[in-house]
Amino acid sequence: MNPRPFYSEAVSGWPLVVRRMVGLANASPQQLVMILGDTARLANLGGPEANPTPEELQQYTRMTPPLWLAKTALFLMLQMPQKPQPELPEEHAAWAYLWLRIKSFDSEAAAVMALPLHLKKELAPWVSLAWEDVKQQRLL
Repeated sequence: MNPRPFYSEAVSGWPLVVRRMVGLANASPQQLVMILGDTARLANLGGPEANPTPEELQQYTRMTPPLWLAKTALFLMLQMPQKPQPELPEEHAAWAYLWLRIKSFDSEAAAVMALPLHLKKELAPWVSLAWEDVKQQRLL
């Protein structure tokens, strides 16, 4: 794990989450921005007033996206039959941080237990770091 502060590590992974979602999506760029915007609003993930353009979505694969977009990208990936997993440390941190932001948990153990089975072992230590960061009130 990286010595960089956890929140910084997590935010640096948000573009990687969006990039992975864009790469895995089986939709045109126009369809994908509609799916992301509509899902964010329907799932109460802090949806946008207006959907991003396909060009803006592409930009967010290289620069920090809005929180709603990163949360929605992870939310959708967690439902994919391919069962994607994070690869880089920044992705692990981002996935753990976003997991805590997508759902509300009473405890770290509850957050880990609620992870999809294929991610429990992989993300448990990262959820622990994210939970500690939340406890220290850096992740509001």
